[in-house]
Amino acid sequence: MDTSNFGSIEDEFPVLDLIGRYAFKTRASISFHLGKYSEELVLGDGSTLSVPHFIVLGWIDVHHPCDHHIKTQLLCSLPAGYNAREKQKAIVETLLAALGIPADETYEAKLFHAEQVTLIEQTTDRDGMTDRLY
Repeated sequence: MDTSNFGSIEDEFPVLDLIGRYAFKTRASISFHLGKYSEELVLGDGSTLSVPHFIVLGWIDVHHPCDHHIKTQLLCSLPAGYNAREKQKAIVETLLAALGIPADETYEAKLFHAEQVTLIEQTTDRDGMTDRLY
């Protein structure tokens, strides 16, 4: 993965007891899903299948370098249970280190968790193509 603005990073890295998994990037931003691996998939009827998969529990967006005095902006949607200041500080420190952003760089981190997330999307392009299966 080309992460020239962000130093060297693997597709996945540990973030406390979660995993940060590369999702996408632009010239000055990079995004990660936060989650865990599971061996059991729970179906809508309550039954389960033994299928290894990644469960997305949150996300992190990093914008760097930014204009003005604050050079790094972090937006983090965290799963419930990660609202303790010590955990949030550890998440920020882990992220900066993983992305090769100096620890003394100016940053602003907005960390939150949502009880409900709404996704509004348009995944079919002008030519009628999509990358999704519905």
